[in-house]
Amino acid sequence: MTAKIGVVSSMITQAAPARRKEFIVYAAGPAEDKLDRETETDVRPLLFLIAFAAAAAFAADRPNLNGTWQLSSHHEARLKFETLLIEQTPDGVKISESGTKEKTVDIACGVDGHECKLKEGEISLWYNGPALVMMEMHHNRDVVTKTRLVLSEDGNALNLEVIHVSPPGSSSTYTFKKQL
Repeated sequence: MTAKIGVVSSMITQAAPARRKEFIVYAAGPAEDKLDRETETDVRPLLFLIAFAAAAAFAADRPNLNGTWQLSSHHEARLKFETLLIEQTPDGVKISESGTKEKTVDIACGVDGHECKLKEGEISLWYNGPALVMMEMHHNRDVVTKTRLVLSEDGNALNLEVIHVSPPGSSSTYTFKKQL
């Protein structure tokens, strides 16, 4: 039996030859350094172009709401303001509401959806397509109002839609005209 085992083991050894792995390492020389610099130089304008196009596309999604807006429509439900002054920045919006017997309200908040403190509550602002959305929360979130500001196609009118989220209620749309 021992002889048979020896023959089998020699057959296994011959059937599976050892494999060697070889790696070739080339030294980097001045020619390859030059090629890397050329590739880097050619990529930079492309990256700049992509970044510029992305910024332009991002800015194009945001309507230009800057300016003074005067209430032009009248409804049974009254607003607490008749004039809006809107100033947009790349990362936020400042809104002043005035024009009635009530005190002027100034709102300044980022447009990333994070909550900002108000005198009597909180507000969040963000863009949803062509609309600037404001979510106001008062009395520990018992009163929640969603307001959408949508610019008309010609840019001379601003539709302000007020939706009562909590407690649920009817919605109203007001139209403001841009003052020159």
